[in-house]
Amino acid sequence: MPVSRNVEAKPVLEILAISDHEWRVCDGRFRQSDARRMLGYIGRTANVYELVRLQHGPGWECFDTLQAALDALVQPSGQSAP
Repeated sequence: MPVSRNVEAKPVLEILAISDHEWRVCDGRFRQSDARRMLGYIGRTANVYELVRLQHGPGWECFDTLQAALDALVQPSGQSAP
């Protein structure tokens, strides 16, 4: 017997380089005109990647790698990846 689960779909990340040290990250599941499309911005400073999150409780966080910042956009704020 199948079990029904309430599973939230993960974003399909689209990463657009704004410059050599800045990226805009969108959710490709949504149209350009849909505000839910914009997930955040990532900027590289001297030794960290700064994420400005626009969804799931807007906020600002720092990460050691670009991949860690991207992974954080897939998880709602305050939750760690499994």
